[in-house]
Amino acid sequence: MDKKKLELSQEQEKKLNNTIKNFRIALKNSVFYESNHPLYVSSIENFKNALDKWLLAEHELNLGITQDNLYLDGTLINEKEGTYSEIANYLHMRGIISLLFRQGITKGELTEFFNFIKNDRRTIKEKGGIQKNISTDGHLKIKEIDYSALLRSARESVESKDNVWQFLFDTAKESRSGELPKSKVEFLIDFLKDTSKSAMTLNKVYKEAVNQLQDEQAAEDIRNTIMQICQYFENKSSDQAREIKVKLMHVISQLHPDLIHTLFDKTVGDNQEFDLAESITKDFSESYIAEIIESLISKEDTFNENLLKVFDKLIPKVNKSDHVISLVADKLFNKRIVNPDTLSKLQMSIKEIFKRHPESNFMNQIYNITVDAVVNKKIDTLVYVARLTPLINKFVQSMEEGKLKKEEIWLLLNILWLENEAVEFKKFTEKVLHILPELVDTKDTERIKEIVEFFSEKTRPEQQKDRELIKEISNGFQKVTNKETLISLISMIQDAGRKDLEDITYILVKASNHSAKMLIDAFMDNTNPIFRNKLNFIFQKMKDTIAKEVIERFEYCEPHFIRDLFFILKECSPDKTHLIAKKLITHKHPQIRWEALNGFIPKTKEEIVDILKFCKKEKNNDVKKKAAAVILQTNSEESIHLLFKYARSGLFKHKFLMQLIELCGQLKVKTTFIHLKNIFLKRPLFSTKKRDELRVAAITSIARMHTEEAAELVNHGLLDKSKRVRKTSEIIMQLDQ
Repeated sequence: MDKKKLELSQEQEKKLNNTIKNFRIALKNSVFYESNHPLYVSSIENFKNALDKWLLAEHELNLGITQDNLYLDGTLINEKEGTYSEIANYLHMRGIISLLFRQGITKGELTEFFNFIKNDRRTIKEKGGIQKNISTDGHLKIKEIDYSALLRSARESVESKDNVWQFLFDTAKESRSGELPKSKVEFLIDFLKDTSKSAMTLNKVYKEAVNQLQDEQAAEDIRNTIMQICQYFENKSSDQAREIKVKLMHVISQLHPDLIHTLFDKTVGDNQEFDLAESITKDFSESYIAEIIESLISKEDTFNENLLKVFDKLIPKVNKSDHVISLVADKLFNKRIVNPDTLSKLQMSIKEIFKRHPESNFMNQIYNITVDAVVNKKIDTLVYVARLTPLINKFVQSMEEGKLKKEEIWLLLNILWLENEAVEFKKFTEKVLHILPELVDTKDTERIKEIVEFFSEKTRPEQQKDRELIKEISNGFQKVTNKETLISLISMIQDAGRKDLEDITYILVKASNHSAKMLIDAFMDNTNPIFRNKLNFIFQKMKDTIAKEVIERFEYCEPHFIRDLFFILKECSPDKTHLIAKKLITHKHPQIRWEALNGFIPKTKEEIVDILKFCKKEKNNDVKKKAAAVILQTNSEESIHLLFKYARSGLFKHKFLMQLIELCGQLKVKTTFIHLKNIFLKRPLFSTKKRDELRVAAITSIARMHTEEAAELVNHGLLDKSKRVRKTSEIIMQLDQ
C-alpha cells in the first residue's frame, strides 16, 4: 500500500471523514448495545446516510486495513488521525484486510455486517470467517486474513513490541524486591511520559495477543505487571511516584475497554488482595478524579457498561461519590450543554444503564443530574441543572435567553427522538408543551416549527411501529397544533418576514385539516392586500385542502363572500373553479350567478352554446351583460353572430344591444367588427334618437380597435348626416392626433 497521503478535494475529505466517524460510532455501539437498541440502530442509519453521500459521487468505498491505519484505494488516508487508527485496529483484530462498499448497499446488509463483526476473533474463526456468515448481494466485499498464516507469522510481526513489553515485565519482577535500579525508574518515567503512545503500545500488545487467541493471558500479564509497579510505588511519597501514578491512570483510560475491565478486577498478589483503582487514586484529589471521569465520557460521546465499571471502581464510597459527581456535572455540562444532540444521547444511555443497575450509587447520582432533572422537576431543565453548581450557573447566565431556550428545546426533542417508552415519551412531551405558550408569545416561529417537524416527520421508524408510542406522538402533534396556537400563528402572518412566513406556512400545512378553515376565514375578514398576498403564498402550499374547504363553503356561504371564494379557488384549482362556476351559473341568487360568470372561460363548443342560451333567458341585466362578455371573449364567430342576431331581433332589446356594442369596444373583440360596421352603416328610413345612440356607440367601439378599416369608418363618420355621429367622429380624430 502507498504510504503517500491521499489527496482529496475539500468536499471529498468532508464526506470521507463523516463516513469514517459514523463507521466508528456504529462499531462501538455494536459492542455496547443489543441489536434492537435505538442508539445502535440509529448509528447504523447515520453511517448509511454518510456512506450513501460518498457512494453517490464515487460509486464505491474501497478501504484497505492495516493494524495502524486505513487506506483508500491503496493510498494512506490520514496517518495521524486517531479515529482511522481505532477503526483499523478493531477490524484488523477481527481478521479483515479490506472492505469494499458499493452503491446500493442496504441498511439490512450493514446491520448484518455489524451484528456479526461484534463477535470476538475466536468466535469469528470458529464460525468460518465473516464472508461466509453474511449475505451482501455484491454490495459489500470483505477480504479476510488467512488464520493459519497469521499464527505462523504472529511472533515476527510484534517482535519490537514484545521487546518493549518484556522489559516492562522484567521491571515489574525486579520491583518485588522493593527496589528498582535507577535506570529502570527512568525507563518507566520515559515510557509513560507520552501517555498516548504508551497506551497505543499496550493496546497493540493486547490486540496482537487477541490475534493469536491469547488475549486472556496477555491481559493477565499486563494486569500483574501494573499491579507490581503500583505496589513498588505504594510506599513512595516522592513527586516522582505520584507522577508515575497520574501518567499510569491516563494510559489506562486510553486502553481497550475489555482490557480496562480486566485491569480493574481485584487481584491477589503477595498473599494480599490488590485493588488497582484504590492504589492509583488514593492520593488523587476529588477534582482530578472528576476530570478523569468527564474526559472518558467526553471521549466516548456516550455512557456504557464499561465506563460504569470503571467509575464504580474509581469512586466506590458513597460519601466520596456525591461530591465527585457534582464536580463531574460541572465539567460535563460545561462542555456538553452547548451540544444538546450529544447530551441527549448521553442521557438516554445513562437512563438505560440506570434501569439495569439501580443499586449503583454513581448511576443514581448521574441519573438525577441528567435525566430526572429534565422529566420530573417543575423548574426549567437548564435552569435546574445550572443551580447544581455555581460554575454551570455562571455559564447559563452568560448565554442569551433566546439561545438558552433554543438549546433546551433541541435537548428535549433529541431525548424524545431516543425514547422508547410511551410513558416517558409523554412526560417529555408535556415538558415541550409547557414551553410552547412562551414561544407563541415571543413569536418564535423557528422553535415552534422544530417542534411540529419532530412530531410530524422526525420520529424514528422504530417509534412508529409501537402502538402506544404512535398514540403519544399523535397526541403530541394535536396538542402542539391546537386551535389557540394556529390562531396565534395566523395573526403573525401580516407582519411576518420571509423566514417567519416560511416557518408559519410549514406549520399550517402540517396542520392543514384544522388550519384551512381558519385561513379562509382570515382571508375574508381582512382585505389588506399585503396580508392577502401572504395568505395566497400559504394557499399555494396546501392547494388541495384549501380547495376542498372552499368548495364546501359554496353550498352555504353568503353571496357577498362568493367573490373571495372564487378568487381563492382559482389560485388553488383552476379546473375545480371551472366546474363550480358551471354549476353556480344557474344559482337562484343573481350575485352568485354574476360571480360564477366573472372570469369563466368556456372550454367546449357545447359550453359556449349553453352560455348563449343562458344569456337569452337571463332576466337580471348585470348578469345578462356578464354572460354576453363571456361569449364575446370566446371569439367564436358563430356564437357572436347568434348573439348579435338575438340582440337585434326585437324592439325591446335596445338596452341590451347598446350594452353589447359597448362591450365590443371595451373588450376590443375584433371578431365583432363586421357586426358593428353593419350597425353603423345601416340607413334607416327615419333617423331616431335611439338609432343615433346605437350608431354613435358602434363608431366609438370600432375606433377602439385601432385598425385601418376602423380609421376609414371614422373618416366616413365626419361626413355623416347625423350631427351626433359627426361630432363623435371629430372627437375621435382629435384624440388620435
